[in-house]
Amino acid sequence: MNKLEKDFIEKFNSIRGDKWEYVSGYINNKSNVLIKCKDCGEIRSVYADRSKRKDANILCKECKRIEKTKKKMLNKNKPRKKYKINKNKPRKKYKINKNKLEINFIDKFNKRYGKHFEYLGGYKEGKIICKCKICGDIKERVNDKLFDKDRNIACRKCGNNYKGSEKRKCIECGKEFISFSKQQVICKDCHNKQEKERKKANKRLREAKAKKNGKIEWNISLEKLMQRDDNICKICGRQVDIEDYYYTNEGYFIAGDNYPSIDHIIPLAKGGTHTWNNVQLAHRHCNSIKCDSIIEQEEKQLKWI
Repeated sequence: MNKLEKDFIEKFNSIRGDKWEYVSGYINNKSNVLIKCKDCGEIRSVYADRSKRKDANILCKECKRIEKTKKKMLNKNKPRKKYKINKNKPRKKYKINKNKLEINFIDKFNKRYGKHFEYLGGYKEGKIICKCKICGDIKERVNDKLFDKDRNIACRKCGNNYKGSEKRKCIECGKEFISFSKQQVICKDCHNKQEKERKKANKRLREAKAKKNGKIEWNISLEKLMQRDDNICKICGRQVDIEDYYYTNEGYFIAGDNYPSIDHIIPLAKGGTHTWNNVQLAHRHCNSIKCDSIIEQEEKQLKWI
């Protein structure tokens, strides 16, 4: 052992002899030395120059960890404070504020459409409900792009806020009505009468064709045909839906694509008869695509699906 090492050990013991014990490794002040903790036995390396300084703080990590665990255990065993709750005290009542986004939306709506329509609700659901101030008709509109220049809310029932609408006199009856195009010259009542007459005329022509082709079985109905064919379309092989329809605001019946219909296997236009052996159940859509053609092979049925 050198004199330098002996002098280092004396200084080290005088400063850190209570906690640490020198082990080995001293060469000069810049070298690393190994020191040992007297409490837990942990060995760590420190600069020799730093170990001699009084202001330098050398801590044992293992001792620090043990102290932390002891504190945690003591805190767990301590009884917790019990806070008393006064049930007699009245609770605070918080005011429920309306959503700011909805308030801003209503302001915008009233500025643009407030003269013609009244906002009822539905902003959070994504579809607003508004009421026409003239006729009282209720409408649903999507919130998205409602305030764009190209978009507009209009009432087709009374013509409120409808661009290009004007009052005219009906050619047939002379009543005033609101027309939405230059070609519209007849009021709704007269238009409905003409449609009924046109349908009756078409029905007569079909009956006349059927009589020419042969005998007619008048007991054929859609309900009986559905029972016979088990609600299955004979063109595409899928099931028909009797509830696939809706009514418009004007009261018109609109049938969907899956609504059932009576199809003539050999069309009346090509000499077919209106008899049970020449009728089959079909979707409205399949029947309209088939039109006056004749399906002979099962493979051709795929065309109408």
